[in-house]
Amino acid sequence: MFKRLVFIISLALSFPSLAQQESATMSQAKRLLNQKSYAEAVKVFEAIFAKKDANRGEYYDAACAAALAGQHDLAFTWLNKSIDKNWWNIDHLKADTDLQSLHVRPEWPIMLNKLQTKLAAREKNYDHALKKELEDIFIADQKLRTGIDAIIKQYGEKSEQVKATWDEIERLDAANLKRVTQILDSKGWLGPEQVGERASSTLFLVVQHANKAVWEKYLPMMRKAVQEKKASASSLALLEDRYLAFGLGKKQLYGSQLQTVDGVTKLMPVEDPDRLDERRAAVGLGPIADYLQNWNLTWDLESYKKSLAEDEARKAAKK
Repeated sequence: MFKRLVFIISLALSFPSLAQQESATMSQAKRLLNQKSYAEAVKVFEAIFAKKDANRGEYYDAACAAALAGQHDLAFTWLNKSIDKNWWNIDHLKADTDLQSLHVRPEWPIMLNKLQTKLAAREKNYDHALKKELEDIFIADQKLRTGIDAIIKQYGEKSEQVKATWDEIERLDAANLKRVTQILDSKGWLGPEQVGERASSTLFLVVQHANKAVWEKYLPMMRKAVQEKKASASSLALLEDRYLAFGLGKKQLYGSQLQTVDGVTKLMPVEDPDRLDERRAAVGLGPIADYLQNWNLTWDLESYKKSLAEDEARKAAKK
Protein backbone atom coordinates (compact mmCIF):
# COMPACT_ATOMS: atom_id res chain seq x y z
CA MET A 1 0.00 0.00 0.00
CA PHE A 2 2.83 2.41 0.92
CA LYS A 3 4.66 1.78 -2.37
CA ARG A 4 1.44 2.30 -4.30
CA LEU A 5 0.82 5.59 -2.48
CA VAL A 6 4.35 6.78 -3.27
CA PHE A 7 3.79 5.88 -6.92
CA ILE A 8 0.52 7.87 -7.06
CA ILE A 9 2.18 10.89 -5.45
CA SER A 10 5.06 10.60 -7.92
CA LEU A 11 2.61 10.65 -10.81
CA ALA A 12 0.92 13.73 -9.39
CA LEU A 13 4.27 15.48 -9.16
CA SER A 14 5.41 14.38 -12.60
CA PHE A 15 2.45 15.47 -14.70
CA PRO A 16 0.51 18.72 -14.89
CA SER A 17 -2.84 18.65 -13.13
CA LEU A 18 -6.09 18.53 -15.11
CA ALA A 19 -6.71 22.15 -14.04
CA GLN A 20 -3.35 23.14 -15.53
CA GLN A 21 -4.09 21.39 -18.82
CA GLU A 22 -7.56 22.96 -19.11
CA SER A 23 -6.20 26.40 -18.22
CA ALA A 24 -3.53 26.11 -20.90
CA THR A 25 -6.16 25.16 -23.50
CA MET A 26 -8.42 28.04 -22.49
CA SER A 27 -5.38 30.28 -22.61
CA GLN A 28 -4.78 29.16 -26.19
CA ALA A 29 -8.36 30.04 -27.15
CA LYS A 30 -8.12 33.49 -25.58
CA ARG A 31 -4.75 34.11 -27.19
CA LEU A 32 -6.21 33.32 -30.61
CA LEU A 33 -9.08 35.68 -29.85
CA ASN A 34 -6.65 38.46 -28.94
CA GLN A 35 -4.69 37.75 -32.13
CA LYS A 36 -7.93 38.17 -34.13
CA SER A 37 -7.81 34.56 -35.31
CA TYR A 38 -11.51 34.28 -34.62
CA ALA A 39 -12.42 31.11 -36.53
CA GLU A 40 -9.47 29.25 -34.98
CA ALA A 41 -10.45 30.51 -31.52
CA VAL A 42 -13.99 29.22 -32.03
CA LYS A 43 -12.68 25.75 -32.86
CA VAL A 44 -10.61 25.66 -29.67
CA PHE A 45 -13.54 26.87 -27.57
CA GLU A 46 -15.75 24.17 -29.11
CA ALA A 47 -13.18 21.51 -28.25
CA ILE A 48 -12.97 22.75 -24.66
CA PHE A 49 -16.74 22.88 -24.15
CA ALA A 50 -17.11 19.37 -25.58
CA LYS A 51 -14.99 18.08 -22.69
CA LYS A 52 -16.12 20.25 -19.80
CA ASP A 53 -18.56 22.86 -18.67
CA ALA A 54 -17.23 26.42 -18.51
CA ASN A 55 -17.78 29.52 -16.43
CA ARG A 56 -19.70 32.61 -17.49
CA GLY A 57 -16.60 34.55 -18.53
CA GLU A 58 -15.34 31.72 -20.72
CA TYR A 59 -18.70 31.38 -22.48
CA TYR A 60 -18.81 35.15 -22.94
CA ASP A 61 -15.32 35.22 -24.51
CA ALA A 62 -16.30 32.34 -26.77
CA ALA A 63 -19.44 34.22 -27.84
CA CYS A 64 -17.28 37.22 -28.78
CA ALA A 65 -15.06 34.98 -30.90
CA ALA A 66 -18.09 33.42 -32.61
CA ALA A 67 -19.70 36.80 -33.31
CA LEU A 68 -16.47 38.14 -34.81
CA ALA A 69 -16.15 34.96 -36.90
CA GLY A 70 -19.66 35.48 -38.26
CA GLN A 71 -21.04 32.40 -36.48
CA HIS A 72 -24.02 34.22 -35.03
CA ASP A 73 -26.16 31.26 -33.96
CA LEU A 74 -23.24 29.85 -31.99
CA ALA A 75 -22.55 33.27 -30.48
CA PHE A 76 -26.11 33.46 -29.13
CA THR A 77 -25.89 29.90 -27.80
CA TRP A 78 -22.79 30.78 -25.81
CA LEU A 79 -24.12 34.17 -24.67
CA ASN A 80 -27.22 32.50 -23.31
CA LYS A 81 -25.07 29.95 -21.48
CA SER A 82 -23.09 32.84 -20.00
CA ILE A 83 -26.31 34.50 -18.80
CA ASP A 84 -27.56 31.18 -17.39
CA LYS A 85 -24.35 31.08 -15.37
CA ASN A 86 -25.03 34.57 -14.02
CA TRP A 87 -23.32 37.00 -16.34
CA TRP A 88 -24.82 40.24 -15.00
CA ASN A 89 -23.01 43.09 -16.75
CA ILE A 90 -25.69 44.22 -19.18
CA ASP A 91 -24.03 47.60 -19.79
CA HIS A 92 -20.82 45.91 -20.91
CA LEU A 93 -22.76 43.49 -23.11
CA LYS A 94 -24.61 46.33 -24.85
CA ALA A 95 -21.44 48.36 -25.43
CA ASP A 96 -19.14 45.50 -26.44
CA THR A 97 -18.13 46.12 -30.06
CA ASP A 98 -17.20 42.44 -30.42
CA LEU A 99 -20.93 41.68 -30.37
CA GLN A 100 -22.04 44.49 -32.66
CA SER A 101 -22.92 42.14 -35.52
CA LEU A 102 -25.53 40.52 -33.26
CA HIS A 103 -27.51 43.71 -32.66
CA VAL A 104 -29.54 43.40 -35.88
CA ARG A 105 -30.55 39.82 -35.19
CA PRO A 106 -34.05 39.12 -33.76
CA GLU A 107 -32.46 37.09 -30.95
CA TRP A 108 -30.69 40.19 -29.57
CA PRO A 109 -33.67 41.94 -27.89
CA ILE A 110 -34.94 38.58 -26.65
CA MET A 111 -31.61 37.87 -24.98
CA LEU A 112 -31.40 41.38 -23.47
CA ASN A 113 -34.89 40.99 -22.06
CA LYS A 114 -33.90 37.66 -20.52
CA LEU A 115 -30.92 39.27 -18.80
CA GLN A 116 -32.91 42.33 -17.70
CA THR A 117 -35.56 40.08 -16.14
CA LYS A 118 -32.89 38.17 -14.21
CA LEU A 119 -31.30 41.43 -13.10
CA ALA A 120 -34.59 42.86 -11.85
CA ALA A 121 -35.23 39.75 -9.76
CA ARG A 122 -31.70 39.81 -8.37
CA GLU A 123 -31.62 43.52 -7.58
CA LYS A 124 -34.96 43.51 -5.80
CA ASN A 125 -33.31 43.10 -2.39
CA TYR A 126 -30.17 45.18 -3.05
CA ASP A 127 -29.08 47.97 -0.76
CA HIS A 128 -29.21 50.39 -3.71
CA ALA A 129 -27.79 53.41 -1.89
CA LEU A 130 -24.76 51.43 -0.73
CA LYS A 131 -24.39 49.85 -4.17
CA LYS A 132 -24.16 53.29 -5.80
CA GLU A 133 -21.74 54.58 -3.17
CA LEU A 134 -19.37 51.64 -3.63
CA GLU A 135 -19.59 51.83 -7.43
CA ASP A 136 -18.69 55.53 -7.27
CA ILE A 137 -15.65 54.63 -5.16
CA PHE A 138 -14.68 52.00 -7.75
CA ILE A 139 -14.90 54.49 -10.63
CA ALA A 140 -12.89 57.15 -8.79
CA ASP A 141 -10.22 54.63 -7.80
CA GLN A 142 -9.73 53.34 -11.33
CA LYS A 143 -9.94 56.70 -13.11
CA LEU A 144 -6.75 58.08 -11.59
CA ARG A 145 -4.82 54.81 -11.82
CA THR A 146 -5.68 54.13 -15.46
CA GLY A 147 -4.60 57.66 -16.39
CA ILE A 148 -1.18 57.58 -14.74
CA ASP A 149 0.58 55.88 -17.67
CA ALA A 150 -0.45 58.63 -20.08
CA ILE A 151 0.85 61.28 -17.67
CA ILE A 152 4.16 59.44 -17.33
CA LYS A 153 4.53 59.23 -21.11
CA GLN A 154 3.75 62.92 -21.53
CA TYR A 155 5.76 64.41 -18.65
CA GLY A 156 8.20 61.74 -17.47
CA GLU A 157 8.18 59.39 -14.48
CA LYS A 158 9.76 61.91 -12.09
CA SER A 159 7.77 64.94 -13.20
CA GLU A 160 5.76 67.18 -10.90
CA GLN A 161 2.61 66.14 -12.77
CA VAL A 162 3.20 62.48 -11.94
CA LYS A 163 4.03 63.29 -8.31
CA ALA A 164 0.84 65.36 -8.01
CA THR A 165 -1.20 62.48 -9.45
CA TRP A 166 0.24 59.98 -6.98
CA ASP A 167 -0.41 62.42 -4.14
CA GLU A 168 -4.02 62.65 -5.26
CA ILE A 169 -4.25 58.84 -5.49
CA GLU A 170 -2.93 58.52 -1.93
CA ARG A 171 -5.41 61.13 -0.67
CA LEU A 172 -8.28 59.37 -2.40
CA ASP A 173 -7.13 55.93 -1.17
CA ALA A 174 -7.15 57.17 2.42
CA ALA A 175 -10.68 58.57 2.10
CA ASN A 176 -11.94 55.42 0.35
CA LEU A 177 -10.32 53.16 2.95
CA LYS A 178 -11.95 55.05 5.80
CA ARG A 179 -15.40 54.56 4.28
CA VAL A 180 -14.90 50.95 3.16
CA THR A 181 -13.60 49.85 6.57
CA GLN A 182 -16.64 51.47 8.18
CA ILE A 183 -18.83 49.35 5.89
CA LEU A 184 -16.85 46.17 6.56
CA ASP A 185 -16.88 46.70 10.33
CA SER A 186 -20.62 47.37 10.45
CA LYS A 187 -21.98 45.07 7.73
CA GLY A 188 -19.28 42.49 7.05
CA TRP A 189 -18.16 41.49 3.56
CA LEU A 190 -20.99 42.30 1.18
CA GLY A 191 -21.36 39.88 -1.72
CA PRO A 192 -22.78 40.34 -5.24
CA GLU A 193 -26.19 39.14 -4.05
CA GLN A 194 -26.34 42.13 -1.70
CA VAL A 195 -24.85 45.01 -3.69
CA GLY A 196 -23.92 43.67 -7.15
CA GLU A 197 -20.64 42.50 -8.68
CA ARG A 198 -18.82 45.82 -9.07
CA ALA A 199 -19.81 47.22 -5.68
CA SER A 200 -18.75 43.99 -3.97
CA SER A 201 -15.39 43.94 -5.78
CA THR A 202 -14.77 47.51 -4.57
CA LEU A 203 -14.25 46.15 -1.05
CA PHE A 204 -11.31 44.05 -2.25
CA LEU A 205 -9.96 46.82 -4.45
CA VAL A 206 -9.76 49.38 -1.64
CA VAL A 207 -8.36 46.93 0.93
CA GLN A 208 -5.72 45.79 -1.56
CA HIS A 209 -4.45 49.37 -1.89
CA ALA A 210 -3.98 49.71 1.86
CA ASN A 211 -1.19 48.52 4.18
CA LYS A 212 -0.02 45.61 6.33
CA ALA A 213 -2.23 46.41 9.32
CA VAL A 214 -5.34 46.62 7.13
CA TRP A 215 -4.47 43.40 5.29
CA GLU A 216 -3.98 41.54 8.56
CA LYS A 217 -7.34 42.74 9.86
CA TYR A 218 -9.45 41.99 6.78
CA LEU A 219 -7.75 38.98 5.20
CA PRO A 220 -9.60 36.56 7.54
CA MET A 221 -12.88 38.27 6.65
CA MET A 222 -12.17 37.92 2.92
CA ARG A 223 -11.13 34.28 3.29
CA LYS A 224 -14.49 33.60 4.91
CA ALA A 225 -16.23 35.62 2.18
CA VAL A 226 -14.67 33.37 -0.48
CA GLN A 227 -15.98 30.29 1.34
CA GLU A 228 -19.43 31.91 1.38
CA LYS A 229 -19.12 32.86 -2.33
CA LYS A 230 -19.24 36.57 -1.52
CA ALA A 231 -15.77 37.18 -2.98
CA SER A 232 -13.70 35.48 -5.67
CA ALA A 233 -10.80 33.13 -4.99
CA SER A 234 -8.74 34.92 -7.66
CA SER A 235 -9.13 38.29 -5.88
CA LEU A 236 -8.19 36.70 -2.56
CA ALA A 237 -5.07 35.24 -4.20
CA LEU A 238 -3.96 38.74 -5.22
CA LEU A 239 -4.46 40.03 -1.69
CA GLU A 240 -2.64 37.05 -0.18
CA ASP A 241 0.30 37.75 -2.51
CA ARG A 242 0.37 41.44 -1.69
CA TYR A 243 0.37 40.72 2.04
CA LEU A 244 3.17 38.16 1.70
CA ALA A 245 5.34 40.26 -0.62
CA PHE A 246 4.85 43.79 0.73
CA GLY A 247 3.53 43.14 4.23
CA LEU A 248 5.85 40.35 5.37
CA GLY A 249 8.67 40.51 2.82
CA LYS A 250 8.13 36.83 2.00
CA LYS A 251 7.74 34.91 -1.24
CA GLN A 252 4.34 35.17 -2.88
CA LEU A 253 2.24 32.14 -3.83
CA TYR A 254 0.45 33.11 -7.05
CA GLY A 255 2.93 35.36 -8.90
CA SER A 256 0.63 38.38 -9.05
CA GLN A 257 3.06 40.95 -7.65
CA LEU A 258 5.72 42.66 -9.77
CA GLN A 259 8.12 45.42 -8.85
CA THR A 260 9.93 48.03 -10.93
CA VAL A 261 13.42 48.99 -9.76
CA ASP A 262 15.60 51.39 -11.78
CA GLY A 263 13.21 51.11 -14.69
CA VAL A 264 13.30 47.30 -14.74
CA THR A 265 10.07 45.42 -13.99
CA LYS A 266 10.46 41.95 -12.49
CA LEU A 267 8.27 39.27 -10.99
CA MET A 268 8.82 39.31 -7.23
CA PRO A 269 10.04 36.10 -5.53
CA VAL A 270 7.61 33.17 -5.75
CA GLU A 271 7.41 30.14 -3.50
CA ASP A 272 7.87 26.82 -5.35
CA PRO A 273 7.78 28.22 -8.92
CA ASP A 274 7.53 24.68 -10.35
CA ARG A 275 3.93 24.51 -9.07
CA LEU A 276 3.05 28.14 -9.77
CA ASP A 277 0.66 27.53 -12.66
CA GLU A 278 -1.04 24.74 -10.72
CA ARG A 279 -1.75 27.08 -7.81
CA ARG A 280 -2.92 29.82 -10.19
CA ALA A 281 -5.30 27.45 -11.98
CA ALA A 282 -6.77 26.31 -8.65
CA VAL A 283 -7.96 29.86 -7.90
CA GLY A 284 -9.07 30.73 -11.41
CA LEU A 285 -5.97 32.59 -12.62
CA GLY A 286 -4.49 31.93 -16.05
CA PRO A 287 -0.92 30.77 -16.75
CA ILE A 288 1.86 32.99 -15.47
CA ALA A 289 3.30 33.32 -18.99
CA ASP A 290 0.10 34.99 -20.20
CA TYR A 291 -0.05 37.24 -17.14
CA LEU A 292 3.50 38.50 -17.63
CA GLN A 293 2.79 39.38 -21.26
CA ASN A 294 0.83 42.36 -19.92
CA TRP A 295 4.25 43.87 -19.09
CA ASN A 296 5.94 42.49 -22.20
CA LEU A 297 7.79 39.98 -20.04
CA THR A 298 8.47 36.38 -21.00
CA TRP A 299 8.31 33.43 -18.62
CA ASP A 300 11.22 31.01 -18.51
CA LEU A 301 10.91 28.75 -15.47
CA GLU A 302 14.53 27.61 -15.36
CA SER A 303 15.89 31.12 -15.84
CA TYR A 304 13.56 32.42 -13.13
CA LYS A 305 14.68 29.74 -10.66
CA LYS A 306 18.31 30.51 -11.41
CA SER A 307 17.73 34.24 -10.89
CA LEU A 308 15.84 33.54 -7.67
CA ALA A 309 18.69 31.40 -6.32
CA GLU A 310 21.23 34.11 -7.20
CA ASP A 311 19.17 36.77 -5.40
CA GLU A 312 18.87 34.57 -2.32
CA ALA A 313 22.61 33.92 -2.35
CA ARG A 314 23.35 37.67 -2.51
CA LYS A 315 20.99 38.36 0.39
CA ALA A 316 22.60 35.58 2.45
CA ALA A 317 26.07 36.98 1.74
CA LYS A 318 25.04 40.40 3.07
CA LYS A 319 23.96 38.98 6.43
